[in-house]
Amino acid sequence: MPGRRWTRDRRARRNSQNPEAPPARVLTIESAAPPSPETGAGQSRREGTAMTDRITPEAVAEVLEETSRDELTTLADAYPTEHSLDLDVAAVGEVNDRIQRQILSNPDDLQGDFEHAIGETDVVDGRLAKASVRFENLPARQTVSVGGERVRDGHLASLVAFEGQVTKRTEVLPKLEVGVFQCMRCGWETRQPQPAYGTIRRPFQCEGCEQGQFVLHDGMSEWTDYQKVRLQQPPEDAVDGATAHIDVHLEGDLCADPEEGGVACGMRATFIGKYCAVRERDNVVHQKAVTANNFVPEQAAFEDLDTELSGDLLDLAEREDTYEVLLDALAPGHHGYETAKEAVLLSLFAGWSRTGPGGSFHRGNSHVYLIGDPGVGKSVLLEAAADLAPRAALTDGTGSSAAGLTASMVRDDFGESNAWTIQAGTLPLANDGVAVVDELDKGDTDDLDALHTALESQEVRISKAGRQAVLPAETTLLAAGNPTGGHWDPTASFAAQVDLQSPLLSRFDLILVLRQKDDADEIEALAEHITGSRQTAGRLARGEEVDDAAVESASAPVDRDVVTRYIAHARAHYQPLIRDPAVKNELVSWYTDLRTSIDERTGEEGPPLPVTARKLDAAARLCEARARAHLRNTIRMSDVEAVTALIERSLADIGVAPSGSHALGNTTSSEPDATEVGI
Repeated sequence: MPGRRWTRDRRARRNSQNPEAPPARVLTIESAAPPSPETGAGQSRREGTAMTDRITPEAVAEVLEETSRDELTTLADAYPTEHSLDLDVAAVGEVNDRIQRQILSNPDDLQGDFEHAIGETDVVDGRLAKASVRFENLPARQTVSVGGERVRDGHLASLVAFEGQVTKRTEVLPKLEVGVFQCMRCGWETRQPQPAYGTIRRPFQCEGCEQGQFVLHDGMSEWTDYQKVRLQQPPEDAVDGATAHIDVHLEGDLCADPEEGGVACGMRATFIGKYCAVRERDNVVHQKAVTANNFVPEQAAFEDLDTELSGDLLDLAEREDTYEVLLDALAPGHHGYETAKEAVLLSLFAGWSRTGPGGSFHRGNSHVYLIGDPGVGKSVLLEAAADLAPRAALTDGTGSSAAGLTASMVRDDFGESNAWTIQAGTLPLANDGVAVVDELDKGDTDDLDALHTALESQEVRISKAGRQAVLPAETTLLAAGNPTGGHWDPTASFAAQVDLQSPLLSRFDLILVLRQKDDADEIEALAEHITGSRQTAGRLARGEEVDDAAVESASAPVDRDVVTRYIAHARAHYQPLIRDPAVKNELVSWYTDLRTSIDERTGEEGPPLPVTARKLDAAARLCEARARAHLRNTIRMSDVEAVTALIERSLADIGVAPSGSHALGNTTSSEPDATEVGI
């Protein structure tokens, strides 16, 4: 039978009803590799290689001891709790380039060879007879980003590393690995390996009676865990708003729970496995899939960058006006409204999260909500923040459901056997980064209620049909919205113009109102800025000479990459704390005065948005962020003064102007004079 290898194994069949029956024979069917598109018809790549470039067991064992001697010893000590060896494919190439090529072209065969060599090596003295091999660190030519680089036809049936983000995953299910099929006529048993996914592969014919009626013997068959995940192009790398994806099939210990090192929705990872073309019916156009051998989670977003304080990064850190340069680098084309820029910048640096001795969680991310007139540049600021963050997810409140913002658990055709599927929304996809939600006010109230817990606990919890899941969502939320009337009405209250529930608003550390001004000088300055920026961009596009001053006014004072690495350095190396009792007392006194002055001014009606202890937590987070921006591990009095003034500006914008404020004087109007214009 072409394309298959037949082997027989005789063994006695126990049949109490017919003790005189002849012993049954067990038939094993092993699938051979399909022909490669690169070889001629009727000749497989494996057959051509076997005749000219056969790898000996001795060569495999030599490579194993040369590259993984210490890892084998460590694995032997942890066995059987740990039973997988990570094999560095790049290191294999340094020892034996021929074996590396065989790993990449025939991963299934070489995996078996290495696993056999593990059991035979003298390093572990036979203690790892059932250890498995996981490949990692593939050469650059075999490593691609999902959607970022086209996977070539030469990659088919070879080992490829795909970089992306997990957006969907099924629950873990039992999968038939080797089926034992019993003939319904004569009782013969046939063992047949099964494919990595898809329909069951049954024997064609019984060797004993030459009939073809079989029943699967579940108890004698071999089973393993199975999970399917969807690996998608990260949101910040999307082209024309569309994200490419590829489905990955996992087996065995790769299907662990997320809490135990398994795959979690929103995870950024590199999946290493055999790249396959999946045929649907008789269509010549196939679907792509990966049979995974291993996956390697990415580090935290800011830890992926080169944050060594040298070169351009050191030059920026040593400037006397570093903080001002960072503010100017955020949306350099945006004119005015420095308060909003500072709020967004501090949210990028963020405080640092920790868990107290009693188990209480203290989040570090600061959430910011910008509301105001259309055309004042709210979206420009948020998109600029997403550009500076190495990891970001952007969405629009219009049409976004609760599942789209947080996560969902559904039954769909993605999983095998109509399995439950978990799909990550915007917050989990932006884990360890920034989530930008424009037009937040356009979302349905019930859907926005799903954000309450996620923004505070930094987790998304799903419970449905007795199943529960927890997705990490340690992200900063930057949101923008418009007032209910379309434009901000200075005569109306904040509550009457914001169509969001108070519990959700209280999760934002800063809420700032951006609105147009009627002052003629300000309008003229804004018009000059917009016109000049457009003409400068036009001249540059046409290759014409442009005045250096015009280019400088429209450009950031430092490259975006340098700012991103500066933020990453600050987040990776600084965890500021208050060390001076005077600074702590200042923060405590500020909050005490704030609460008492608001209660006195508002009387029984209370403020439009209650000021609670969350505002004190917000001040602490923002102080930590400002200290990080200055590369300090200590929060100073200057940080407290700047942050409290920023919070009071936010409170004044929403109609809570505390009396005696050092930032606003005795302002009691909901429209303080200090509000700026932005675009």
